[in-house]
Amino acid sequence: MNTDELQQHCSLDAAQFIVLAEKAMTSESLENFMSFALPWISRFAHSPAAFFYVHPRRDPLDRLHHCGLAPREVELVQKICRAELDRWITSLAPQCSGDEGTPPGIVSDYWLWPMREQRGVVGLLGIVPSARSYHLPSHIWDDLIHFLGHAMGSLMDRASMSRQVAYLNTYLTVSTLLAQSVELQELMETILFFCTDVVLAEEASVLLLDKASASFVFYQTEGASRSVLSGKTFPADAGIAGAVLSSRKSEIINEVQEDSRFYPRFDAESGVQTRNMIAIPLVTGDEPVGVLEVINKAGGLPFTDDDHLLLHFIADEIAFAIRNARLFDYVVKSYCKQKQGLNSCEGCQRPLGSWTPCVKYRQGIS
Repeated sequence: MNTDELQQHCSLDAAQFIVLAEKAMTSESLENFMSFALPWISRFAHSPAAFFYVHPRRDPLDRLHHCGLAPREVELVQKICRAELDRWITSLAPQCSGDEGTPPGIVSDYWLWPMREQRGVVGLLGIVPSARSYHLPSHIWDDLIHFLGHAMGSLMDRASMSRQVAYLNTYLTVSTLLAQSVELQELMETILFFCTDVVLAEEASVLLLDKASASFVFYQTEGASRSVLSGKTFPADAGIAGAVLSSRKSEIINEVQEDSRFYPRFDAESGVQTRNMIAIPLVTGDEPVGVLEVINKAGGLPFTDDDHLLLHFIADEIAFAIRNARLFDYVVKSYCKQKQGLNSCEGCQRPLGSWTPCVKYRQGIS
């Protein structure tokens, strides 16, 4: 490439660079931006393939995204990026907000650059270089990498904020549902659907503690195991559920099969292998009620602290709803049916959907 061709190339891509910046500001998601940017970068670099490897600790839903890689290359590139990202994070930590250029790391047939923003390295940009790639001015690469680091960091922050808003909306929806006069088991089905949907899980269950038999019962389940697990029981001191209810401490277990406390019976019965889970004790005051379990993050990904925090708040609501439902049943059995007869509840509308004595009973003692 001669000087005139190089200047023309740089001028053309300067205009395209503005389009790239506009896309970064208007993209609905990180994935949307990467899908747009990768073909552009591939053309700009005269490369047959380009890829992003996004820092999984910043956004566990996004890892390798590529344009032009052969299927057989993907696994190799993932391994290379995983190792190189750790190296770049360590080596660039003291100067992660600097503006100086960074030469590419060259591994196998790939060039890799760390993308940085003020708080650190957010991921890697990689290309498969061609003969023409070697002639691109280094300052243009420096500007591009600098821009991509800040753009990717901003998009990750935006994605994180969107997830937090979704979590808040889910919590408010669940809280509102539990305050309504709805049959509890039917309500739990809806709530478990929300739990799996918002944290992208495959299964969820509410396990109720039966103190009389010292066992757990699968009160409600959402997912492929529902028909198999519904109503099944197991000892209250068994499995991860028994451990978290005993300790009163919730846990994220992202390697369930390696946990010695895991109770494998229901994997065998349902045919669904438990990979990871969040287990949260359901407790009201000092009274143990049961355990909420959410199982298998979609795509084989790990559960996160954000997932855990949301489910913890929902679990508190579930525990009190179950406690209130039990108190209501106690009121019906010990007051209403004794005062009004065994059939007193037929056609009776529960006034608050809670443990408040029914209208007929309150009228009878007024």
